[in-house]
Amino acid sequence: MDKLCQGEFCDFVKDLSKRLRQVRKAAGLTQAELAKRLGIANPTLSKYERGHRVPDAGLLCRLAHVLGCDPGWLLTGHGRQQRPASLEVYGKLLEAPGQEPVYLTSRGLMPLKKLAALKGLTPQEFEHHWVQEAPGVFDTFVRVSIYPLAAAGQRKALCGPQPSGSVVLPLEMARPEVKVVRVLGKAMEPTILEGAVVGVDTRDKSLQSGRLYALWLEAEGAVLRRLFVEAKKVCLKADNPLFPPLHIDKEYLKEILLGRVAWVLQWV
Repeated sequence: MDKLCQGEFCDFVKDLSKRLRQVRKAAGLTQAELAKRLGIANPTLSKYERGHRVPDAGLLCRLAHVLGCDPGWLLTGHGRQQRPASLEVYGKLLEAPGQEPVYLTSRGLMPLKKLAALKGLTPQEFEHHWVQEAPGVFDTFVRVSIYPLAAAGQRKALCGPQPSGSVVLPLEMARPEVKVVRVLGKAMEPTILEGAVVGVDTRDKSLQSGRLYALWLEAEGAVLRRLFVEAKKVCLKADNPLFPPLHIDKEYLKEILLGRVAWVLQWV
């Protein structure tokens, strides 16, 4: 409702709009960003913040959820306000030269200017105080392409020709020799789930029984298997018992071994 009446109700609406502006700014959100998260038009949110409209109960609860505060406090100003979670900074994302620096935070990726403003600093002050004077606190991150495992019928390779996505990784996990692939199939379940992102160290081909490796099989393409070194042969074993083991000669293994699994990222 627009043009609310005067008196105590008008004071209540003004106080509500003031708290709404306060907690939105504390959360580091613009009106446009908050409106998008709520699924409402920016002019509508502006009316709430100017005291021209009052949110209904459903919207009030959504506002409190998005802004990380208690809905009772937002409505009345009484009780305990749950402030938004503290803004933690984990590291800097390496991007193309000339682009504004981006940092990985507890609220996702954030440009330097916005992050510095939330910390009450200039960009220069932030980079000096939080980076130069806090060595060891930060990791450096980089965005890396994810490739599908090469399919049968293609030339012998670990990855397909085109990336299927990207992931932000600490720099030490994204060394040039580590290729990032997405797992297809259920052969390595329950250890590695279908859809997991895996880093394969293509330089590490030293054999140790029980470790995970990427290999090329003519009938399947690039696959992940656990290797067990025997007297004359090597056993390629899937962790899923529905997939039978394969025994091959050690010399042939040298031709099909693509690298060792260095790390795995997946939801569990």
